[in-house]
Amino acid sequence: MGALSEMVGREWGGSYLVSLNDEPVAASTKVYSGGALGFSDGLVLPISGASYPFAGFAEADVDNSAGGAAAKYVGVRRQGVVKLIVAGATTRALSIDKTVYATADDTFTLTATSATPIGKVVAWESSTVVWVFFRASTLGQLFLPAAASDTITDSTGGTPGTTLAAQTLPDVITDSTGGVAATTLPAITAGAEYAQADMAAAKVGLASMAAQHAKVLAQLTAARNALASLAKEHNDLLAVLRTAGIIAT
Repeated sequence: MGALSEMVGREWGGSYLVSLNDEPVAASTKVYSGGALGFSDGLVLPISGASYPFAGFAEADVDNSAGGAAAKYVGVRRQGVVKLIVAGATTRALSIDKTVYATADDTFTLTATSATPIGKVVAWESSTVVWVFFRASTLGQLFLPAAASDTITDSTGGTPGTTLAAQTLPDVITDSTGGVAATTLPAITAGAEYAQADMAAAKVGLASMAAQHAKVLAQLTAARNALASLAKEHNDLLAVLRTAGIIAT
């Protein structure tokens, strides 16, 4: 067993719904009848480790070695029951209802390490020979050609977090000073010509503006952190989808 170099005959069970579909073959790729396939950017190719979501089993040999992406199509058995040799399935007790993984198009195991899940053991026949109910990954058919430009560059200066800060609007300041608003406040020099009440009012006004300014800064900081968090989650999701082969790298 291992990677196929020719077709392999599979024995299929007939007691479950069988789902067949024609899928486009990846560029420079040859698939063999009976081989386990994976999805990469909506195209099928032989399973290799945990690189691609499971697409099903090839129904025929298709040689797209000299062709581009989707130049040829192959019939794929997306769901059904198949007899497989599965490493680790040595007894009925160790096999029934266990998840089966593929590490190559003709290599199957009960070990999840560096492998792609394809289905569950539904019957044990003899040492390592079992019947497996398999089902293709529905996510694998999504073709979302994300390019490098879709990655968000976070220049907000905020700190990503899993909880976004609550947003509270600043209090409205009622301006009863009679003065003209400016971005530069004039210097105030206490003198005999100013009444103490006037000075107190000026101090209150300035303190109020300072307090509101501090609130605005806090809101901007919270918004910045929220944007940073969204950017991080977006980029993390892109990384997962690219690793799974669901979108382009």
